[in-house]
Amino acid sequence: MVAVRAKAFGMRVVSYDPYIKGERAESYDTTLLDSVDSLLALSDFVSIHTPLTPETRGMFGANAMAKMKPNARLISCARGGVVDEQHCGWRSNRANWLAQRSTFFEKEPPGDNPLLKHPRVVVTPHLGAMTEEAQTRAAIDVAEQVVENSKCVMRDS
Repeated sequence: MVAVRAKAFGMRVVSYDPYIKGERAESYDTTLLDSVDSLLALSDFVSIHTPLTPETRGMFGANAMAKMKPNARLISCARGGVVDEQHCGWRSNRANWLAQRSTFFEKEPPGDNPLLKHPRVVVTPHLGAMTEEAQTRAAIDVAEQVVENSKCVMRDS
């Protein structure tokens, strides 16, 4: 969906995803690249949409930031921990590596995290559960829990 919206702004969209096939990327009129490094070197805007796993923890740190264009913007829609706040956050913004960053913090609520006060960082609330799919799944989970708890109550009476 990011690709569709970026195309509406006339952007050329490139992507990297080790799990999708080239045909799927082509269906969104994007060019699938063979590495994150290639994506970082080419992109003016980098939008991250990856789960936090042992392989992705700290994936975007000082090393990754050094491979980005000087005025590139990083938009993190990933879980906290994918972007290494300690090694790239406010330090890289001072070095002009990032012009803007939206993030999920590794520690939520973030407390006195320096990124909250940085003038070149845009922070948005954690809205991962606000998608239609997430709301539907949450409703199903609640309904299943109510049914399960009702069975327990009925057995006890």
